[in-house]
Amino acid sequence: MMPCRDAYKLGARRLIVETTNSALAAQFATSYSELSDTDREVGTSSGVDSAPFHLTIEHGPLPTASAAAVLTFEGPVMPGGDCQLFIDGERTLLIFPGRGAMHADHHAMRAHVIFHPGEERSLGTTLGIAAIEAAAFAGGQSMIHAAALTLPEDSRMILLHAPSGVGKTTTALALVAGGFGLESDDVAFIHSDGVVKAWGMPRDLKVHRQSVAMMPWVQPMLTGPWTAEGERRLPREKINPFRRRGQHMPRPVAALFRLVRVASRSEIRVSDRAQMLASLAADNVRSSRYGLLPIQAHRFQLLAQMSTSVPVYDLCIGKDLHRIPGLVSDCVRNEPSRTGDAHLLQLPEHMPTNT
Repeated sequence: MMPCRDAYKLGARRLIVETTNSALAAQFATSYSELSDTDREVGTSSGVDSAPFHLTIEHGPLPTASAAAVLTFEGPVMPGGDCQLFIDGERTLLIFPGRGAMHADHHAMRAHVIFHPGEERSLGTTLGIAAIEAAAFAGGQSMIHAAALTLPEDSRMILLHAPSGVGKTTTALALVAGGFGLESDDVAFIHSDGVVKAWGMPRDLKVHRQSVAMMPWVQPMLTGPWTAEGERRLPREKINPFRRRGQHMPRPVAALFRLVRVASRSEIRVSDRAQMLASLAADNVRSSRYGLLPIQAHRFQLLAQMSTSVPVYDLCIGKDLHRIPGLVSDCVRNEPSRTGDAHLLQLPEHMPTNT
């Protein structure tokens, strides 16, 4: 059987995916088509390093942990289910017993995903993201739980941080209505080359019916039935219909916003940097029975660097969502947290844009 070989652009790292199973190749390509970089030869992609990370995907027997490997985690993860995580130096083995596994060697710049036949549909997303995270980590990047949007005025990025359920998707859609470009509503990657940069992981959105009630313009773009959680799918191409592949490149982070729900009017406050780091760490850094694993320690270091070098704010979200794009634009333009003179930002009123 002829091997399938595709290339993907992960910020400053290139991922080469190889498999002899065309169905597995198609499933991965469908999930991450916006990251496709197949029009360039390996090592020549503009702005991407010449040492790509290699991923192979196949059906087959699952690997077992070596005698030297240490079990660092055992339990359920969403949405994959029960798993085990073993660490052996630079090598990581993530096993979903009887279903699938991913073995990554960060030093060798390689990962191997194996599915038990029939499990690729239920485990494909979980192991695919695990492989992408391994590739990013090998290139000095870190995956975080945050929404990522580009500014209307320039190509810089803002990040929205909040635990699930606070309103990242709703706030991101409100910003899109005001001219911001959506990279991701839930997953971003950060790294630093002296300047903290970020890019967003593309994916379709899940929009809650309460958000639709506040933003009726979203309704015609939704597809599929309402889920038991009261959500419907919003395909990304309906939000950014003219976005081309390859635009998910690292961009300087102009500001970091922590979302806070309020019953009053929306406003922005300069945030305490230590509190911002604590909040980011609580949402993104996980400790094992042996302390912080290398990938988690690296994530904490990047979060600390971002919290101390990028303007940080609390974005208090009321029901007046139409004001948020103007508030954020003015805040980034004025950058009061650079001097620390303002605690409560007094920003001008803004009329609805195209809501």
